[in-house]
Amino acid sequence: MTDTLRYMCLRILAALLAALAVGLGLERRSCMIHDKPIRTVRRSAVVAAAFLLVSGAAAAVGPTMPGTTYVGAQVAQMDWELEMEDGGQVVEYDFQPLALIGRFGHFILPGVALEGRLGINLSDDDDMELDGLFGAYAVAHLLNVRDSFSIYVLAGATNADLGEDNTVDDTALSFGAGADLYLQGNLSIGFEYTQYHSGAEDGGAEWDLSAVSLGIRSHF
Repeated sequence: MTDTLRYMCLRILAALLAALAVGLGLERRSCMIHDKPIRTVRRSAVVAAAFLLVSGAAAAVGPTMPGTTYVGAQVAQMDWELEMEDGGQVVEYDFQPLALIGRFGHFILPGVALEGRLGINLSDDDDMELDGLFGAYAVAHLLNVRDSFSIYVLAGATNADLGEDNTVDDTALSFGAGADLYLQGNLSIGFEYTQYHSGAEDGGAEWDLSAVSLGIRSHF
């Protein structure tokens, strides 16, 4: 049973309980408890229970609640800033290859997920490309507006191979921020900025790697 169907069933159940409360009140018209009609007591109790049931159901099906798993993909415009020594001089390069990044995550706490990523090259820039990227991150949704929009931050570690014939290869701390817009059908679209590497060094080269990404995710 999908979350949406489960939520609809609980809403229907809550409505039936409320209707039952009204019926019980009409049938107990002559009964009194502490000078108060029993129909009012019964009706209030059942309606309160129905309200709590609906509220709990709405929270349980949220896209950032514990137990929710998601998969998705991003198209990422990478920005690779590279400094290398050439003939005793420091030469700076700036390459912008395009990459496809797959995402898989699971929420372990309200608003907090563990996520893995795997990236491959889509197009190079002057023969420089992303040979491979994989990483692990903690993602915290700091602001969630009625399960329709959320803002999050992430932190973790990324290994990236870049360049022509693996010019550089290093693992470094990563951080970033993004926003998700939740659509119907357990889908969301998102925008993200991520600093995958900052001040990384490999083979006498120093480099930074960041990305601006647009993506889509499915939650289940």
